[in-house]
Amino acid sequence: MKPVVTIDFWSTLFDSQRGEERVKARENIIKEHLLRLTGSVDEDKVQASMRASWEYFRHVWMHEQRTPLTQELVEYFWQHIGVKTDADAIEHVSVGFADSILAHPPLLLPGATEALQQLHDYADIALISDTAFSPGRILRQVMRDAGVEQYFSAFSFSDETGVAKPHRTAYETALKDFATEPHRCIHIGDIEETDIKGAADMGMHSIRYDGDYQHSFHGERKPTQATHIAAHWNEVPDLVQSILNQ
Repeated sequence: MKPVVTIDFWSTLFDSQRGEERVKARENIIKEHLLRLTGSVDEDKVQASMRASWEYFRHVWMHEQRTPLTQELVEYFWQHIGVKTDADAIEHVSVGFADSILAHPPLLLPGATEALQQLHDYADIALISDTAFSPGRILRQVMRDAGVEQYFSAFSFSDETGVAKPHRTAYETALKDFATEPHRCIHIGDIEETDIKGAADMGMHSIRYDGDYQHSFHGERKPTQATHIAAHWNEVPDLVQSILNQ
């Protein structure tokens, strides 16, 4: 029976860079429709409503254990900015928001590909990711383009499961096709309150990944209930082996 390694997407497998470019692309889509609908663009209102949309996302994410779908976030934006919109604006902006990551993708964190190659030799690998403006189908394309989707046998995205970590369903969805007991499963993620707590609640081991130095959570690290902490992906295979050898 193979062990199972589950991995988070953001700031664990992929970095958090190029976010400003994605934000700019989304703002440009918004401005296009504002000009069509109102004939003018108020830059301050656009940025304030974008910030409000992210604040809404974080509130729902942390307090409801789900992540709003792309269209829900877009509808919230239009409501906040106070512009009466139409179906075309909601649809076009939702698609543009979701797809912006393909034009400005994050990068694999250093050593991730090599670590996945090693882990794949003896373990099944699954992805567990909370999503925001870009849904799971788009994140899978990012993984495909980066050459790492091939190492994963299962996927659990919050826009598809309807729940976010640390909800048990996020983990159960990733593990349901593997005949492996939780104590032989290891989750790798960067956020204590979601990744690590969820794994602990499942009876899984965990490795907290602290190697994305651009991440907003970096520098605010709390004491951990993770089995280990990794600062670089080149540490991960040995840490996984040490857990399995216990």
